[in-house]
Amino acid sequence: MTGEIAIAADVAEKAAAKEIKDIGKEAAGKTVDIGKRLDVNKQLQDTPSVDKVDISKRISPEKITEVEKLDPVTQAISEKLESIDGIRDVLKSFDDGGKRLETLKESLDTINNTDSSPMEKLSAGSRINQIKGDILEQATKNSLSEAGFEVTQKIDMVQGKFGDTLPDVIATNNTDKAIEALGRIIQPGETISAECKCGSSLYLNQQLEHHIPNQLSGLPGARTLITTADVSNTTSGLADQVCKAYDAKLVSVNESARDILENMKGVVA
Repeated sequence: MTGEIAIAADVAEKAAAKEIKDIGKEAAGKTVDIGKRLDVNKQLQDTPSVDKVDISKRISPEKITEVEKLDPVTQAISEKLESIDGIRDVLKSFDDGGKRLETLKESLDTINNTDSSPMEKLSAGSRINQIKGDILEQATKNSLSEAGFEVTQKIDMVQGKFGDTLPDVIATNNTDKAIEALGRIIQPGETISAECKCGSSLYLNQQLEHHIPNQLSGLPGARTLITTADVSNTTSGLADQVCKAYDAKLVSVNESARDILENMKGVVA
C-alpha cells in the first residue's frame, strides 16, 4: 500500500468509526446524520493523486473559495435539487426502472429500524450517499440537455494524470449557437465535461486531496467541478487551487448535501 492510499484509508476508517458511533446513538432515540459520504470503496476507487496540494503553499485563510456565479444551466440544476418534487422528477428520469427509488426507501427504512445492526446502517448510509451523488450528476445531465447540449450517454474510461478515471458528465454543443453553461460560453462544436461531487465539507476535502486532481486531469474539453454548497466550508483556497491547476471551473449549486438528503427523504415519506 502506498503512502497516499494509506492516508486515504486511515481517514476513511476514522470517518467510518465515527459514523458507527453515531449510529449507536440512534438506537437510543437520537438522530443520526447520514449526510456524510462514507463509502470507503468509493473514496478509494480512483488512483490517489500524488500531487496533493502543498499545505505550506495554500492560499491564506482570509481567501474565500471562489465559486462561479449561477449561469442558466447551473441555476436549472439548483432548481431541480431545491424541492422534493424536483428530486422526485430527477429520480424518475433515471433509466433504471425505479431501482434507485426502491433502494433509497429500503436504505432509509434500515437506518430508522432500531433492530438494524451498526454495520447494516453504515452500509445503508453509503447507498444513500451514492444515490445522492447520482442525483446531482443526473440533474446536471438533464439541465445540459435542456439547454441544447447533446449529452454522452455511454462514457468510457479516460486516462487521467495518475491513472484511469471515469468522467461523470460529457456534453457537446451541436447547435449553431453559443450556449452559456457551467461558468463558460461553449461555442458550437465544443465539448464541456464535469466531475460532480455531492457531500459534506469533510468529504469534499478528502476528494480534493486524493481524487479530484486525477479526475479533472482526464476530463475532455472545458473542464468543470460541480459541487454542493458545502464547498464553501472546505479548506480555504483548496478547491480554487486544485481547479486552477487543471484549468477547470468551480461551480456550486445553492443546495448543501444535507438539503438534498432532506428532499430525498421527502420523496419516500
